[in-house]
Amino acid sequence: AEGHLVSHYMGVLCSVRRSSAVLAVLACLLLLGRAAIGRLLRLAVLSKCTANGGVGRGNGTCIWSKARSDRGGASIHDMLYASAFAASIDRQYCGACDAASVGTILLQVSAQQARLDRARLLAATGLQTVLPSDCPPVTECYTPSRVYRHDKYLRRPTWLSTVRSIAQRHVATHRRHSSTRSAQQHRIVVHIRRGDVNPHSHPERYLPNSYYLEHIQKYRRNTSEVIIFSEAVSHERFDAFLSLGYDLRLDTLTQEVWQHAIDCDVFIMSMSSFSYVPATLSRATVVVYHPFWHAPLDGWVVASPQPKPPPHAPAPHPPAPHPPPDRAFSAKKKRPA
Repeated sequence: AEGHLVSHYMGVLCSVRRSSAVLAVLACLLLLGRAAIGRLLRLAVLSKCTANGGVGRGNGTCIWSKARSDRGGASIHDMLYASAFAASIDRQYCGACDAASVGTILLQVSAQQARLDRARLLAATGLQTVLPSDCPPVTECYTPSRVYRHDKYLRRPTWLSTVRSIAQRHVATHRRHSSTRSAQQHRIVVHIRRGDVNPHSHPERYLPNSYYLEHIQKYRRNTSEVIIFSEAVSHERFDAFLSLGYDLRLDTLTQEVWQHAIDCDVFIMSMSSFSYVPATLSRATVVVYHPFWHAPLDGWVVASPQPKPPPHAPAPHPPAPHPPPDRAFSAKKKRPA
């Protein structure tokens, strides 16, 4: 009897083990099946991305980014990142897509304004074909910004030489037909970010007049043409620049600011993408960069960090007066970023 009982329990135990093994095999097959299905879906998405008409230089695929809806400088800066990343992996940058085609009227108007700003700046630099506006066939084709937004990609010599050459040739051609300046005249261009940037709202981004005056004096020659681009609303007045005979231009068209910054000998930046993009494209032999969250490119002059303003700095001045009409570049107001 005891022998029959032991045999019975041994049979049950073996049956359980066999059932567990079968279940384990079934579970493995199910997981493998899900993985295979997932891989097939990813391949299908990739084929859709490839079939969108973007023929890459290496493996026939494209890189797309989502267009930023903020100011033009930051938007094009993001596209430059994506383009440089695409070149680094031997793919083609097929464009930035405006995803805000739906939503409230306010969002749609904002997206439309961003598109217009971006189009004007790209036209001013001649980079429309390098930085196109286009959308992928499916949302899975987007490359997340965390993948491509790294300063190391902007330093790649081949890509950098290509975009600089395109922008500099375009601006030089444009300015030959529109400028009375001698091609040999030494030019210093300065971008001073003001407007919403002051020691109270953005102390980490504010650079005082003294910073710019110091660096202008450092690189100025007796025959230098010095052009200051900024905004009428400013924490500090611009009298010091005017007293030295510098050409002060306030609320100028953004595309004109970029063309001057690209076609100059010395460019003194502010801490913003609006300065960073033309500095990247500029023919300037001296680019003065103040440290901020975007790292400098090779060859730029890194200025000593300015001390932060005191916490109880004086209140901002009222808007600074515009220069005389013959010195103003344009009456249209468009604030640099």
